Amino acid sequence: MAATITSSSVDDEHSRTLRYVFFAVGRSVFLYQQIELLLKTLLPYLKPTDGRASEDPFAEMKRLLDSRETMGPLVERLKKSSEVDHPEGFASYLEQVVKNRNDLIHSFAKLPFDDMSTTAYFREALAYLEARCRYAMPLMQLLRELLSSFVELLADSDVEYEEQRT
Repeated sequence: MAATITSSSVDDEHSRTLRYVFFAVGRSVFLYQQIELLLKTLLPYLKPTDGRASEDPFAEMKRLLDSRETMGPLVERLKKSSEVDHPEGFASYLEQVVKNRNDLIHSFAKLPFDDMSTTAYFREALAYLEARCRYAMPLMQLLRELLSSFVELLADSDVEYEEQRT
């Protein structure tokens, strides 16, 4: 027995696929927000290569977390605080992450597949979003590892401090 395609089944399929795209947009936005939060948490504790560290990194972290500072300026600070083997490549990668984030936030609805009228447009939109998530994921993983190491370092120094007091 052959399946019959009705307008309601097409509409259901369209709605379901549209939900996948909305889910992918939300996941992407969440990924970029996590990167921003990690940067706001870590940057005050990273010493810039010019040697001027924050006088009160905890207060600076709180200020950043309460601020509306976005990924672009935060990434610029990260570049100034990073000593890497290939600074041009690292800077280029970070700039592309920021560009991808800005394109998603400011231009996604203007892209050629914005009307989501066909399955091909849905696939194109999902591929676009997935590629940008995959591209930004190494930065988020790096920042998470840095934060984890930093927290471990703080915990170890706290234990050493307590041992010295007793």
